[in-house]
Amino acid sequence: MKKIFQLVLLPLVIAGAFFVWSLPRITTDYNFNADELIYLGRSNYWDSYKAGDFTNPIWSSWEVYDQPQLTNYIFAQIPGDRDLLANTNSPCTSDSQADHYNAWGCLDGHPIATWPSSIQPLGSFVTRARVLATAISSLAIMTTYYLGLLVSGPLAGILAVLYLGAHTFLRGLSTMVMEDQTLLPLYTFQLIPTLSILKRKQSNLLSYLLLGLITGLAFATKLSAAIPTLIVYSYLGIYGLIKSKTNLVKLFLSTALAAFVFISLHPFLWTDPISGGLKMLEWRTLQIAGQAGTPNELKTISDKLTYSLNESFSSFQGDKETLQVISFTILALVAASILLFTYPSFGIISGIITLTYVALIPINWSRYLLPIMPAIAVYLGSIPSIIYRFIGQLTRYIQANSKLITQFGTGALSGLFMVSLILLLPITNYLSFTVLIVSCLLIIQGYLVTRSMLYGFSHRMQPSLPHHSPLAGFSLIVPARDESAVIEHTLDSLSKLNYPKEMYEVLVMIRADDHATLTASNMAIAKSGVDNI
Repeated sequence: MKKIFQLVLLPLVIAGAFFVWSLPRITTDYNFNADELIYLGRSNYWDSYKAGDFTNPIWSSWEVYDQPQLTNYIFAQIPGDRDLLANTNSPCTSDSQADHYNAWGCLDGHPIATWPSSIQPLGSFVTRARVLATAISSLAIMTTYYLGLLVSGPLAGILAVLYLGAHTFLRGLSTMVMEDQTLLPLYTFQLIPTLSILKRKQSNLLSYLLLGLITGLAFATKLSAAIPTLIVYSYLGIYGLIKSKTNLVKLFLSTALAAFVFISLHPFLWTDPISGGLKMLEWRTLQIAGQAGTPNELKTISDKLTYSLNESFSSFQGDKETLQVISFTILALVAASILLFTYPSFGIISGIITLTYVALIPINWSRYLLPIMPAIAVYLGSIPSIIYRFIGQLTRYIQANSKLITQFGTGALSGLFMVSLILLLPITNYLSFTVLIVSCLLIIQGYLVTRSMLYGFSHRMQPSLPHHSPLAGFSLIVPARDESAVIEHTLDSLSKLNYPKEMYEVLVMIRADDHATLTASNMAIAKSGVDNI
């Protein structure tokens, strides 16, 4: 019952709570982004994309093929009239109806509930799409819980989803219709079978196939999925070569399944994989090039790091939250560093993915950092578990070394008392008396500290065993052959066991022709003076 609660009921309740909480706010509290209409408009081109028809571009200014199509296919299932998305239906006053942003820019930043009544049918259509986007975000909440559960336990999973929920749901990112939102659960889910493969002594084929399926779906959502995919598969491959643990044949099957899933969602790649793939990459390249020189561009690593920290650890980017950002940054770095030792597979993979995204982020759009938020949430969620383990280890150390700690503490307290005397006692006629007291205390402190350091650290205090009266007798059989050099030492040690001599006997078995060992053993028995050997 406990496992059912942890694996099924708890994540469903948490994800469901975020979903239900967001539903009434989709039209009132969350601002609209004109990009959402682009994603919904792409579903008109699904059949053309599937056939590899490159004459139907969305981005007319670039005249190139669009991104992978899983998000387009998902939102193509939303019922509604796509003709409502035409720029000519926009209520905005624009000089250029041909340009999407000029046509719909006046709605940017305004909740759907504030739209003019003339476009309420479009508002209903967008609302339905946002409900689906919220459901996908709730799925990301569930996958993050499972990741935290796998890394540091159920408490870490709960805290991780609370942090991720605050970052996405409270800031309105959870309802936006965009491919980055679809990627969020896929990125997180990609780590779960990976860690399962690395954690098991003998990984089954199902984990590898699940990883391949998720990887193929992630690639079919956005080409930037190559970043975590290359890191995950490279780590598995290198780990397999070094530790001889990862099955490289299964890893190859996982890669093949990922390619099959991706190509199946883009059938034209079966016949023309090279030029078709290059055209898909061309869109992303030209899009980033088109953003160069804009006010949103992040050029230096310093700018990218500053933006990433503010975006990850603050509710609103501003100077007032500098202390909050610094505090959460330090906590996340400490937790990530400790996880490098306690759970190195997760620490290394998630750390490399996070640093790579921060280094490559082109512009300051919050959705670009969504893929790294689950890992950051797990870092922060793992802190209580890390503290609990540290307190447990410290408690056991104190119990095993209580005398040592008492001596060291006494010396430290005496030193503190001396410092207090020097600082607080006034310099009067009693100065010589004060110096005498301080000198005596220095001698005491030196003795205690030196004794604890030289004796205590080199001779760990062993916990004393309770006194008992043995009831069982036993025989020790010592077979020996050509052991004349060591038999004396062995029998001497056995004669000094901390056990009643009348309760045990030592039987030495030596071949009759091994005269040297027989002579040495007889001498050892005579020397020991015991009669139980």
